[in-house]
Amino acid sequence: MDRPTSAAPAVADPNPLVTVRLLGPPRISCGGMRIESGLSGHALLLLAMLVTRKDEILDRDEIAFTLWPDAAESDARAALRRHVYKLNQALPPSPRRWLTCNTRTIGWAPRAETWVDVDDFERLSDSAETLESAAALYRGDFVPYVDHEWSTAMRERLRRRAHRVFDQVANQCSAAGDVTGALHYLEQLLDHDPWREDAVRRLMLLRYRIGDRAGALAHYRSFCARLRSEFEVDPMPETAKCFEAIARGAARAAEEQS
Repeated sequence: MDRPTSAAPAVADPNPLVTVRLLGPPRISCGGMRIESGLSGHALLLLAMLVTRKDEILDRDEIAFTLWPDAAESDARAALRRHVYKLNQALPPSPRRWLTCNTRTIGWAPRAETWVDVDDFERLSDSAETLESAAALYRGDFVPYVDHEWSTAMRERLRRRAHRVFDQVANQCSAAGDVTGALHYLEQLLDHDPWREDAVRRLMLLRYRIGDRAGALAHYRSFCARLRSEFEVDPMPETAKCFEAIARGAARAAEEQS
């Protein structure tokens, strides 16, 4: 939700919806206000940690030492206090507290109605029937551009799950005869994991199947150029054989290389 543009005075919503998108560039809306631009990197990580564990009451020291692992204990605790204050200041006024804090614990207020894309992505990716909905939620890496051990670990875990989702949805589309859908999800997979040669071969074969032999061969050549530029290596023999079969127009041979 975007900030209201009406000249009418704002009225506090007694139960505002909090929308938190952390997959791809963060977009955080609270009570009709966008707040992500006002958060520092550590304040954003604090918010991300609280809302992705919003059903828990967290130990303050655990958070402090996780977010500031190289600081002295007293400095880490002081940094957490400052960032809790900054986060509270960034959140819009509400008759209900956003955070529940005491000297030992901190948590996201249980009455703050909150939707978090990470939660839905993980839930939807656990069922074959909802994989396509999960794929739609994955706009990119978790909290990109914030360099921190905690967010990096989350990023890698969610990235691996997303790769599996794109792969499985592409397989579902192929099995249903939806070549266009399969190509779409393979392209998304390769956007996020560009060195997956099995996906490169599958994409080439699907392009070949729909009559786009030139596109299949061009994709291979582009992949080879990037592979040599980045790693100074050639593609796997299976990928080269797939290319050769497609170049000859040998449909059955090309399929056998997949």
